[in-house]
Amino acid sequence: MFLIGGYDSNSTNYLDCVIKIDLSKISENLLTYSLIREDKGPYGRANSSCSLVNNEIYLFGGGNIEDVFDDLWQFEIESEKWQQSLKMPENITWPEVNNYVVRKEKEQLWCCTKNQTAYFCLEE
Repeated sequence: MFLIGGYDSNSTNYLDCVIKIDLSKISENLLTYSLIREDKGPYGRANSSCSLVNNEIYLFGGGNIEDVFDDLWQFEIESEKWQQSLKMPENITWPEVNNYVVRKEKEQLWCCTKNQTAYFCLEE
């Protein structure tokens, strides 16, 4: 399982890390995890939307005290590396970002609302 970003209320910081949690030992009441931090990843943020597509996690939007992000980042699970994929064609406002997910249909990436009432292609 992966936890990406978030807000730490104890330090009042927006997190820019990925936490990889090993669930295989949960039956033994052990929780092991590793912290993945890369300098070339997205800025610290909360309230973003994530989608798993094949062996990649797509992180969309979110925000912090200063900014609302309309960017899309790709995290390759095997290499544990981030890559900024695309900037979204529309600026999605703060509360709306949680309503969007990234999907792969017919070998193209799409961003759509969870109820699929609005969508747009991310690739040409």
